[in-house]
Amino acid sequence: MKLDWRRYVKPDEFIEVPFQCPECGGKMGVDIEEWDPGTGEITEGGFHLSCTEEELEPGDPNYWSHRYWQSDWQDVITDCYQWLQKHIRIAKAAR
Repeated sequence: MKLDWRRYVKPDEFIEVPFQCPECGGKMGVDIEEWDPGTGEITEGGFHLSCTEEELEPGDPNYWSHRYWQSDWQDVITDCYQWLQKHIRIAKAAR
């Protein structure tokens, strides 16, 4: 069976996603933190979505340029989760 619509990834692989940052319009990506080991499906809260163009504010190594307010990010988080469910599975480790 050929599954062209689905991509298998390693658990530690950063995945670029087809969404724009709600704060700056930059490219987005996800780190996978939790998935179902039987199916490889990413759990609803099992990923961290981030902007690849976000930078630290000059002079303060603990202050990022994005706010990450839930009201700004929830729609893109929901859309990203649906996209991940449709397109991505975590590959099982080789034995």
